[in-house]
Amino acid sequence: LTPGFAAALEDQVRFAHVDPQRVCLELSESEPLPATRELIDELQRLRDAGFLLALDDFGVGANHLGLLAHVRMD
Repeated sequence: LTPGFAAALEDQVRFAHVDPQRVCLELSESEPLPATRELIDELQRLRDAGFLLALDDFGVGANHLGLLAHVRMD
């Protein structure tokens, strides 16, 4: 995830008239993600917009569920 990804994706789904709740973004454990404030903010923005988040290959890579613990799921 790069800075601005969430905003760009929101623009794309709005343009395509797609409900964000029908889009699931998969975070792969095969690629390490640093738990930076910027990354957590991007993930939070995606959740707040209604996108679903999933972890792929959980337990086999460098990331962990702790990253998503910083994202509100309500």
